[in-house]
Amino acid sequence: MTGLLRRPGPAPGRTRTGTADPGRVLRRRRGPLQLALGGVLVVLILVVEALILQAYVNISRTTAIFKDESYVAGALVNVQREALLLNVEIEELPTSRDLRGAQVRRALLANQLNQPRGLGGGDAMVDATIMGVDGDLRLIDQALARARPAPTAARLRAEAERMRPAIRRAIVRLKQLYDAKEQGFFGALSTALNTRRSSERLLVGLSGLVLMVGLALALSLRQRVRKDFARAYQALTAEVEERKAAERAVRASEERFRSLVQNSSDVISIVDADGGVRYHSESVRRVLGYDPAELVDGDPLSLVHPDDRERVARFVAEAALRPGVTAAETWRMRHRDGTWLHSETVAANLLEDPNVRGLVLNTRDVSDRKELEAQLVHQAFHDGLTGLANRTLFTELAVLFIDLDDFKHVNDSLGHAAGDQLLIAAARRLQGCLRPTDTAARLGGDEFAVLLERVTDAESAAGVAGRVLDTLHQPFGLNGRTIPIKASLGVATGQPGADEAEELLRNADVAMYAAKAGGKDRYELFHPDMHEDMLQRLELEAELRHVADRDQLVLHYQPIVELVSGRITRVEALVRWDHPTKGLLPPPAFIPWPRSRG
Repeated sequence: MTGLLRRPGPAPGRTRTGTADPGRVLRRRRGPLQLALGGVLVVLILVVEALILQAYVNISRTTAIFKDESYVAGALVNVQREALLLNVEIEELPTSRDLRGAQVRRALLANQLNQPRGLGGGDAMVDATIMGVDGDLRLIDQALARARPAPTAARLRAEAERMRPAIRRAIVRLKQLYDAKEQGFFGALSTALNTRRSSERLLVGLSGLVLMVGLALALSLRQRVRKDFARAYQALTAEVEERKAAERAVRASEERFRSLVQNSSDVISIVDADGGVRYHSESVRRVLGYDPAELVDGDPLSLVHPDDRERVARFVAEAALRPGVTAAETWRMRHRDGTWLHSETVAANLLEDPNVRGLVLNTRDVSDRKELEAQLVHQAFHDGLTGLANRTLFTELAVLFIDLDDFKHVNDSLGHAAGDQLLIAAARRLQGCLRPTDTAARLGGDEFAVLLERVTDAESAAGVAGRVLDTLHQPFGLNGRTIPIKASLGVATGQPGADEAEELLRNADVAMYAAKAGGKDRYELFHPDMHEDMLQRLELEAELRHVADRDQLVLHYQPIVELVSGRITRVEALVRWDHPTKGLLPPPAFIPWPRSRG
């Protein structure tokens, strides 16, 4: 802005045409009338010269003030930006534990303060503000020093609470100083414009030859002012267009996020506190065969198996009494064709949320998993030859849960027929790398499971998982193309009779998701801490489905400053999730989950 509105001073060495030399006029011999006219002309010329000189002096003075104020205001913009970034670091310090990042931001803020300190030297307001900010930064330094020996979550949270008032006072002081300097900035600009108008009125009022000189000067000034304002208008128009483009990008991102939620493979339902169904996602048509409008305002228990209805009613009642996300429960539901499907449901209590006011049920079809669990139980306790009970109670079982990474890209690029061929080839390779006593099964989509019998320990199961990954790493030949395949594996072990087959398979599923979160193309051994991570992920996923409806996605503009001139040339749009309890969450905390759910 400082480079667009600054009014240029007069060009050095510029001459005015059409003026007579006063010395030559005085030396000529003329009559009294001519001498009188010549004297008046000389006086008028001197007056014009004096007025022009005074106008140039005023313009130069206001230009200097304008330049100083604009430089100070520009420096204060950078200082405010660094103060806000330090505030973000302090707010996120209990969760990020990035103590060094906060120290770096503190050092950058101190470096930016040197600019207004040097530019505003002798300005009492600037000196007082910087002195106050330095005091606040000393408090922040003390808090960072206290947290440095033992940066635990509790210590960082406590020190963040102590630093928060100091950084906010610093931000307020800087904002007040910026407002004052901005007023001075526009005051200098107004003074320059008023001075220009006064000079034009005085010069235009003169007659004769002086009028021609004044008119030429006024036209020249007017042309320069018009060019300056034309450049300022062009810059302002470009800035507005950039902001509109950023807003369009945010709206497009929200639409993509809404489409991801609507096309999820799980059925999303909202149930009122009195048990009435208020919403079903479009996926209910794909899972149960019903149109979503058919089930709205109906009895949710009408689709549940009679033997499971009492348990489902108790599940919904308990979910309504406690906040957060419940553990997963399974029951049978009737498909439109009359068959019974096994479903797994997780409930999130959002009755107190004014945008939802209901229980959000996340339901998926686990019929294939139930069938595999029954097969696992039978194979675990029966002899494959005679069908009689066997001695596997004295051995250990292991389950591998396999998910092909990024398989959706194959369907999207080559078609579902090619994807089916690739699944068949992957299943053959999987079967070929197992022992005769092991059992492989496809759970649906691109998910497979393997039952390993008579494994001695978890390391043996991990060895099989590594062998499966090595087998799948070999490229597949498909329709003249070479297709690489990677997979994420979860491994869970247990004792037959001591661990339920459903729990064993679920543990392997949890470990598989941990492998995906760790970077894909790997395997993870299940450990009990993974259950807590899964519950937290499910809770955030349930809230994430309504983040667009609640306007919790916020956009932060990060300025990009040209180092040479100090001007803000453009901005970078950064999206954040303004979580009601967890604060601002960056994209890596929530973007990968909608992608992994399809």
